[in-house]
Amino acid sequence: MSYTRQNFGKELLERLAATSDPVALARWAYSKYMEHLRELEPGLKALIMKLVVMEEGPEFELTKDQLDDFVRTLLESQ
Repeated sequence: MSYTRQNFGKELLERLAATSDPVALARWAYSKYMEHLRELEPGLKALIMKLVVMEEGPEFELTKDQLDDFVRTLLESQ
């Protein structure tokens, strides 16, 4: 079974309800990457890494609006 953009988007939406801390989100995204490494849908790794790098500094952090758009894009992908 493949881990899809929609799967990740739904889980990210739930996570965003709990926290908006960029470091916490980055670490959560990395844990999802490691958990589903062998079953990632093509192209999903790059999208997950977009969140993982937020831990590297404020210049990589996404705003709340950017995160909302990111989730919407994930959920709308086919």
